[in-house]
Amino acid sequence: MRWPKMSIHRTMLLYHVLVSFLALVSVGYLWISAERSRFVTEEHFLRASYLEERKGLLKLEVDQAVDFVRHMQSQTEMRLKENIKNRVYEAYDIADNLYKEHKRTKNIEEIKKIIKDALRPIRFSNNRGYYFAFDMGGTETLFAAKPEMEGKNMLDVRGGQGEPVVADMLSLVKEKGESFYTYTWAKPGGKGYYPKIAFVKEFKPIGWVFGTGEYVQDVEEDIQNECITWISSIRFSKDGYVFAGQYDGLSLSGPQTGKNMLHVEDVNGVKVVQQLIKAAKSGGGFINYVLPGFDGMKQAPKLSYAVGLDDWQWYIGSGLYVDDIENEMAQREKELKQRIKRTILTISLILFSLLVFMFFLYKVLSTRIQKNLKLFAHFFDCASSDSIKIDENELHYTEFMQLAQSANHMIDERLRVEQALSTAHELFLTVLDSIDATIYVADMETYEILFMNKYMRDAYDGDLTGEICWKSFRNGEKPCFSCSNQQLVDKDGKPTGVHVWQGKNSRTGKWFINYDRAIEWIDGRLVRLQIATDITQLKKMEEDLLQARKMEAVGHLAGGVAHEFNNVLAIIIGNVELMLGDVDKHSPLHKNVSEILSASLRARDVVKQLLNFSRKSGSEKKPVDIRVLLREALKLLKASIPSNIEVRENIPLMVDVVIVDSTQIHQLLINLCNNASQAMGAEGGILTIELENVVVDEKKSLELMDLQPGNYVRISVGDTGTGIPREMIDKIFDPYFTTKDVGKGTGMGLAVVHGIVKDHQGAILVDSTLGTGTVFQVYFPSTHEIVFQELKQDQKSPRGKEKIIFLDDEEFITDIGSSMLQRMGYSVLTETDPLRVLDYIKSHPNDVDLVISDMTMPNLTGDKLAEELLKIRPDIPIIVCTGYSEKMSPEKAKKMGIKHVLMKPVGMKELGNIVRKTLDE
Repeated sequence: MRWPKMSIHRTMLLYHVLVSFLALVSVGYLWISAERSRFVTEEHFLRASYLEERKGLLKLEVDQAVDFVRHMQSQTEMRLKENIKNRVYEAYDIADNLYKEHKRTKNIEEIKKIIKDALRPIRFSNNRGYYFAFDMGGTETLFAAKPEMEGKNMLDVRGGQGEPVVADMLSLVKEKGESFYTYTWAKPGGKGYYPKIAFVKEFKPIGWVFGTGEYVQDVEEDIQNECITWISSIRFSKDGYVFAGQYDGLSLSGPQTGKNMLHVEDVNGVKVVQQLIKAAKSGGGFINYVLPGFDGMKQAPKLSYAVGLDDWQWYIGSGLYVDDIENEMAQREKELKQRIKRTILTISLILFSLLVFMFFLYKVLSTRIQKNLKLFAHFFDCASSDSIKIDENELHYTEFMQLAQSANHMIDERLRVEQALSTAHELFLTVLDSIDATIYVADMETYEILFMNKYMRDAYDGDLTGEICWKSFRNGEKPCFSCSNQQLVDKDGKPTGVHVWQGKNSRTGKWFINYDRAIEWIDGRLVRLQIATDITQLKKMEEDLLQARKMEAVGHLAGGVAHEFNNVLAIIIGNVELMLGDVDKHSPLHKNVSEILSASLRARDVVKQLLNFSRKSGSEKKPVDIRVLLREALKLLKASIPSNIEVRENIPLMVDVVIVDSTQIHQLLINLCNNASQAMGAEGGILTIELENVVVDEKKSLELMDLQPGNYVRISVGDTGTGIPREMIDKIFDPYFTTKDVGKGTGMGLAVVHGIVKDHQGAILVDSTLGTGTVFQVYFPSTHEIVFQELKQDQKSPRGKEKIIFLDDEEFITDIGSSMLQRMGYSVLTETDPLRVLDYIKSHPNDVDLVISDMTMPNLTGDKLAEELLKIRPDIPIIVCTGYSEKMSPEKAKKMGIKHVLMKPVGMKELGNIVRKTLDE
């Protein structure tokens, strides 16, 4: 039996309806099953999750309350001091006003009585505070709490720990004028002595010392009361609150405030407060219980969390009811059933809507397919006699469009061939017109210009095609060598050539490269193609490269000198630091040795500058107030320049912060000012230094050698000297170039200045007029960062007892290193040959705690020695010392297993800190 054939769209409609129905039913079934399974699985964890959520909320509230109390605890002494200081200042102001009011009309004794009568009745700090006063001999002149003590000498009065209270206060006042004083004193109504803090201040007009004091315990009780008030006000969640109590059971806040709850039990016999105190003392914990039937509160299961404050003997806690979990479970199951019902309804609606949509969709599909097939039938009927094309916009499906494209390709191919020649010509012109170079073609016999590109037409303000090239380009002069056919010939005998020339306009100084070649024109004529390109920027880059090579050569020389000088500085700094440890601080010799150390460290900074200049040491840039550097440089300059030179400075009160290396900027300022001083010579003159904020816009950026637009700080150094000739200005920053007499200048000052400016992404300009003077302007980028002042602390080097090998090829370096480390308590073995160190470690691998080696060593360099030592003992700590940061960087050392890299020369504190740090790691 043969089934009747159906149309395409009917078959597709049937299949899609069946697939859609099965897909929706399957998805719905799987979703419902998954939701039910997930609910069953989650049911076992809901209570735990609920409890964890409650615990987190309780802990958060309690921790916040504890943090507040601890913060208030920390404020006790500060509040006490601030209060008594303000009170003494008030007494001082009262006495000062009374003294000024009566000093012209009354004698001193009358004024003293007026002041005493005014201060005696004053009370403060909840009526605990009062004023006292004594004269500079220790006699009590005012004691508001005990008037019977007035007139007695108090120098022999002692505090609870035997401290001479009044005598100590007098010593502090004589030394500082005012001060805080801590002592122990009997407390009215209390037993024994209690800590107390007083503030005293001298009132010189009558020779008295005013003061007042406060017991620390009283202030602490005030703060405790404030804490309890704040805790009592805390509310959270639906029924949550925070409570506090004492370890003895007394409730400080909450529903049972003022009652002792130590023995209160819940329905299960749990002594709630005792359990809370136990958890609090253990560092904090949770307890479960049933809330006892307090007035107005629900008797139900509850969870509480408590934390202890041992110094106050307090516990702080909070609690929440946990009986609503079952309601939560029932609500979730109800919501699940509602979601399942909504899902079944949604699937049914989607299926019905999909069926309706597909019926109309396939109806439209059938109509469009029939229309497209009729369009193709018409095309094929007419294709044999007419060159028609199928309109692809009338087709609805990709497959039909592909057929239409193939059919239309036959017609498009013919049109393409016809347009190919025209397109190639336009492309040729477009390419030539887009090149930033002058291109033209001229007949080599008639010199007629046959072609000019757009760049050249713009340069000559018009198209000169058809004109004579040498008349148009050379203002009527006879043909030049490049215009004629008397040129160099290539291997085929055709003229060709390339030459570089500079433009006639000396103000622009532009350079061009000319390319000439003989080619065959489209009609067989021999023509000359010429391309001229502006290479001025390349020439400038060439000059910059030569300058960079000069600076690199000078850098290598500076680095070598600096490295050798470091060895000399090492022995000086090392011996001076050792001497400082042996010389008494109060000895005049200690000051002399300290000055030697300061000078040596300054020399080390100079070496660092040389290493920065040679790019062998990184500079340390940080936010700096450049006004401070400028004033320091001016102090040094004013002491060194001739007296016939007047220094004028214009330093504003406020200037932007710059991120610079302070040592380098100090060197830059000194070099510029010294140059200016020397330029004015024996006749003297005016040296002007100015500092100001400037904004560099786009136009100014080009003038400043392409400096990026933005905010800058500008330093100007000007003189009234002889000036610099115009032809020398471009050379003044070259190394070793100088205009001074032999022996009076090295030619390195401005080269170093130029290097520092470039290293800081700045710019330097020179404006000089012969006979008038010179002005140098230096620009540094500014920043909005804040300058933080570093506080220097005199800290001793950390000590130890470990065994250390100190290795250097110079014996005086090893001697100093050994002496430094031995003074810190270490056992030191010195060596100058790395091979002997290697042999020692091989035979005693666990006998050494640390190896310190120089980088540059005979036979085996420091890094190679480290590699060999780590093969023998992978965990051995190694420190490498070097004078060249580029040869051994911290990053390279870390990859090799070397712990740290030290830059020579190394001071005693720096050595001690890095050794202790390495051993502790």
